[in-house]
Amino acid sequence: MARGDDESGPGSSRFEGSAFLTQSAAFRRGAGYTDARDGLAANNDTAAAQLAAGRAADAVAALEPLLNECRAKYGPRHPETLVVEGNTAAAYVAAGRLAEGIELMNANLASREMQFGDEHPRTLTAR
Repeated sequence: MARGDDESGPGSSRFEGSAFLTQSAAFRRGAGYTDARDGLAANNDTAAAQLAAGRAADAVAALEPLLNECRAKYGPRHPETLVVEGNTAAAYVAAGRLAEGIELMNANLASREMQFGDEHPRTLTAR
């Protein structure tokens, strides 16, 4: 069984209902939304949909360059960068790249704790 498949049946995903994916849906709706974010948001939404559909390798291929672009444009601790980083970590795990995924998840949680604090909703979704 491929990593990310769920034993509960066809069409199911172990990341269904994921807080990271929920944040992805909100990526475009953040305060101060500008047209410059359209491409980034659309790419993040597409990758999140691929991940939810069980296409983890496609999601990873879309998220890796997107994460690099977010880090370059917004910085490593920007809320949108952290959402994409969390999605990338989840995609790594689903694609069977466990060590990379877990390492990135831990780094993402640490960044969220430093940026938002321990009890902020954006931190709690990464736990």
